[in-house]
Amino acid sequence: PIARELPLPPGAVDPRISPDGSRVGSVVDGNIIVTDLATGLTSTIATAESDTVTWGLADFIAAEEFSRMRGWWWLADGSAILAERVDNSTVDTWWIADPAHPSAPPREQRYPAAGRPNADVSLWLLDPAGEQSARHIDWAHDAFPYLTSVHVGREAGADPVIAILS
Repeated sequence: PIARELPLPPGAVDPRISPDGSRVGSVVDGNIIVTDLATGLTSTIATAESDTVTWGLADFIAAEEFSRMRGWWWLADGSAILAERVDNSTVDTWWIADPAHPSAPPREQRYPAAGRPNADVSLWLLDPAGEQSARHIDWAHDAFPYLTSVHVGREAGADPVIAILS
């Protein structure tokens, strides 16, 4: 086998090759993209609707409290992608200064402080070819707002399993 560079755009994070090896998916600027490795053609299959929305990235609480760093997963047969959508629009904005560079302006950071609103987290099933509508994965979100883990299984046809908490 000969190693080759994957055809990913600048800024791509969390790249992963599909189970059949035909495509690579990644997140670019909060959008999920899939690149066909044979043709090099890239499709955006989930687009962030605003600057407070991301697709395919773990929300702050999942990463900080539950050690879940991933926000998207290939199904075992490569037929679909399970993806987290995060809307931080209700999360409070904090301004963080850099004490090592006091002349630099503080940077904006959305931070879900205790007792304050959290991000709106949802899970979606996406067609990696971008040809079918996304399907929302529903759960009792008001009672269980925290998506703690996602397991997609290793065999084709295996149902994904999610863990949620109150």
